[in-house]
Amino acid sequence: MEPSSSIIKNAFTNVPCTNPDILATIFAFLTVKHSMNIHEAQKSRTTLLSAALTCKSFTECALDALWRVIPSLLPLLNLLPSFVKNDDDGVYILKYVEEEAWDLYETYARRVREIVFQRADETRISPLVYLQLVRMRPPTTPLIPCLKTIRVDHGTQTKIDPTLLLLLANHQTERLDFLDRDNVYGNQFWTSFLATLSQSPGLKQFTIISHENIDLSIIRKLPNIQVLKLCLPNRRYSTSFIRSLGALRHLQSLTLDVGHLSARQDVNEPCKLPTLQRLRLIGHPNALAATFIDVQPTNLVHFCAFETLCPHINSQTSTSWQLLFSRLASFPNLASVEINQLSFRRWGDHGHSLSMDDVLPLVNHPNPSQLQSFTIIGGRVSTPESTGKFFKAFQHLRVFKLPLATHGSTINISGAILHIFYQSPMLATLQIMVEHQLSSNDKANIKQQLSLPLVGNPRPLKNLFLNPSLAVALRSTPEDALTFAEFIDVMFPQLQTMRHPDDKSNAWGWVDQMASSLRRARGRQSMQNN
Repeated sequence: MEPSSSIIKNAFTNVPCTNPDILATIFAFLTVKHSMNIHEAQKSRTTLLSAALTCKSFTECALDALWRVIPSLLPLLNLLPSFVKNDDDGVYILKYVEEEAWDLYETYARRVREIVFQRADETRISPLVYLQLVRMRPPTTPLIPCLKTIRVDHGTQTKIDPTLLLLLANHQTERLDFLDRDNVYGNQFWTSFLATLSQSPGLKQFTIISHENIDLSIIRKLPNIQVLKLCLPNRRYSTSFIRSLGALRHLQSLTLDVGHLSARQDVNEPCKLPTLQRLRLIGHPNALAATFIDVQPTNLVHFCAFETLCPHINSQTSTSWQLLFSRLASFPNLASVEINQLSFRRWGDHGHSLSMDDVLPLVNHPNPSQLQSFTIIGGRVSTPESTGKFFKAFQHLRVFKLPLATHGSTINISGAILHIFYQSPMLATLQIMVEHQLSSNDKANIKQQLSLPLVGNPRPLKNLFLNPSLAVALRSTPEDALTFAEFIDVMFPQLQTMRHPDDKSNAWGWVDQMASSLRRARGRQSMQNN
């Protein structure tokens, strides 16, 4: 929701303005979010400050929302009168802090739950300031007592003081995200920092995206981690790291950049991860398939592969994809699969692109009714035969998406829709590439289908995304456009849209409008008949 003063004005029109629970809920919409850029975050803070100054009953809740997320430690340091600039070099230093100043600092520090470093701060602060803060405060009292999240965003463009990061982490910390791969802290920092984290029993989510080689063996000392994301240059993970994953008894989500390397030879048996439900792998198809030699998530529910095909590796990847899907077929609880194939979009390498033919080993899944969602981004369009086999095996699919504008064979329009209608009765979202225009055979099939009564219950399909080229061809022939719109409306009466979110030209908008007109006309006809 976009922060603005009108939100506050409208929000308090019909609610008791003195109820703190209601106020907290409303102001939570204005709290700075990770998805906001710097300007949006500043606008949100300005709006919350205005709310805090508008009414006494707003003040506490608005200040809680305002201070919940801070961009650095500077807002808290500015509360201390003895935090001053040195006239000689322009660096800020900290002198003796009076007790009254500590009370003010403590009041606002306890409101802070997240610190998100988003950009380089032009204020030059002496590294000694952070150590002085710790020494002046009561023993074992953290700099920010209730801090839950520490996040270093990508593009921060500055090296965050390692001393500050070490001092911020405490037993209350639940989430740590290092997303700026250009920051280099050094092995000594990471060793000390990971050792400090081992004393944080509440730490549940940990992300590192870095160019540094980091010793990850200490990961095993973070037993309560639930979400772990690692994108590092040392992609050939050591034996100690692989084994340490087995010690994470609460691990539910794992992201690994496995690079372009093949299977490791020094793992005697796969590391079983019985609690892991989400697995996201980044790397070459050979490495993606080989990962399952190292780890075995027996209760895997969601799988995502983000392929980064290396241009200097010229091996065919079809075998690797088939091996990957054959291993996915062994997980009985698998509910969703997403493959993001960047190599096709980046280099147009049709020889290395994924097709539905490579996916067919997945049809051997022991529990086909479990699979609910299947998506491929990039790659080639499948053949009708392979798509038919897939739909026949997985008749409980709710989401099925294939690329819309890629190289490869296309599928007969009417045949594809009719096949999906009868083979996938539970499908709610479909994205598939079909032929670029209606053939005479398509027109005959559609007219025949419209003359017959539908068999079975109405299909729940709500989102149908076809290639824009077909929409352009249909629009140039009004008779074909009307026939197609009527066909879609009759087959899928619950359809809400054919406009793809990424389609800026709104090529299919006319079908949505035409289908709505057809529904209204049928409704009027039904009323007249009654």
